Amino acid sequence: MSLQQRTAVTPTEAVAAPAASVSTPTPSVSTPTPAVSPGNAALQASLPAVAAPSGGILGLLGANPAEGTTAPPAAPVCAPAGFGDRAGAIFGSVDTDGDGHMSSGEIDAAMTRTGDGALTGADAATVAMLRRFSGSLEELSNDEWFDENDGVTRADIARYVAAVCEAQANGTALPEDIAGVEGMFQHASNQISGASRDLFPTGAPDLASIRQGNVGSCSFLSAVGSLVDQGRGDELTNMIATNSDGSYTVTFPGRDPVTVPAPTDAEIAYGATAGANGLWLNVLERAYGRSRDADAVVATDGADGSLRDAITTLTGNSVNVDEMWATGTGTTHDRLTASMNGGAVVTASIMSDGEQGLPGGHAYTVVGYDPASRTVTLRNPWGHGERTNSDGAIVDGTNDGTFTLTVEEFDDIYTDVAYEERPATTTETPPAPVDAGVAPAGGT
Repeated sequence: MSLQQRTAVTPTEAVAAPAASVSTPTPSVSTPTPAVSPGNAALQASLPAVAAPSGGILGLLGANPAEGTTAPPAAPVCAPAGFGDRAGAIFGSVDTDGDGHMSSGEIDAAMTRTGDGALTGADAATVAMLRRFSGSLEELSNDEWFDENDGVTRADIARYVAAVCEAQANGTALPEDIAGVEGMFQHASNQISGASRDLFPTGAPDLASIRQGNVGSCSFLSAVGSLVDQGRGDELTNMIATNSDGSYTVTFPGRDPVTVPAPTDAEIAYGATAGANGLWLNVLERAYGRSRDADAVVATDGADGSLRDAITTLTGNSVNVDEMWATGTGTTHDRLTASMNGGAVVTASIMSDGEQGLPGGHAYTVVGYDPASRTVTLRNPWGHGERTNSDGAIVDGTNDGTFTLTVEEFDDIYTDVAYEERPATTTETPPAPVDAGVAPAGGT
């Protein structure tokens, strides 16, 4: 059973094709079998002394009891450090009603909790991963009647740990789905430790620092990246005001101000990050989400807007969206040339999994166009994931998310391209003043 992510999805701009889900990144992390930690007393207390079944996670699922009963899960022969260990450790602080389930509401509350009860560091990374994977984690143990939808239980965590322990005992790799959770947990932990708590520690936003998190906000982040790439980062810095209580007020052009609190560690782990370049990207993403969904407990839940909405929100300008099936390469060449020269925001999306290894259901920043060679340069807001050869190797040799295509390839692979319609900024020379005592040339 695959542990599917829990994340928002959004359609990209399209008319003739159905809406597609927006991808969220899965970092290319090589995850070693977790080391043994001193263990978690609460988790161990819930386990009887029996051996773990064989067959990886599927074997564990096959050992489930009858529907609606709670048979004891297999006991791990170790206490692995990592997600399973920390999930057991924080169980009581997340399960605030004490019903034995970490429900979606309780997980969301833990994500945004501040003060003495706030989760930090690895514990915050754990609750962020509970939010992303809870829908499948709760399926690991068949301990509810009918659908497994009341939340993640200690039995679910125990079965997860048993799979890790089995891999340790057998000297084998973790099951792919378990390795995915562990890899994302480590990535989230690193995201917390690597994030500056200053808004703009270097004074300005940096394109290369932009990394999408567990939210389907690629259209917004691609537009942010284009604004920075076009030398308009000051427009972003001017949008954000720091308040005396540590919160931030973001004023998008022509919109009502939106105030968001300083992010918790869990929100840093879950959302977009600019790492050492500052909190500005996380603040903008949460403000954008809040502007679209004022009632969401976790503000980023609303950050899944379209190409058009993202650019309009950031710039206050109208947007032209070309559907590539109906647009010739000559038109694309002309519009890219004019937009790049005019400093306009340009983003593009792929509706389904694209050719040359490019992730589909996803938006990209157009960071350049060379009209002489007719090549388009794009950036994936994941900060990785780009075009590959038939053997899966990165074409340009560096998996930093930036790559080039010919305009013909661009037209063929991409579904929509959004162009900011930026007002002209020409300056007219005023007419020379006329001396009242002299008749203007050409007569009276």
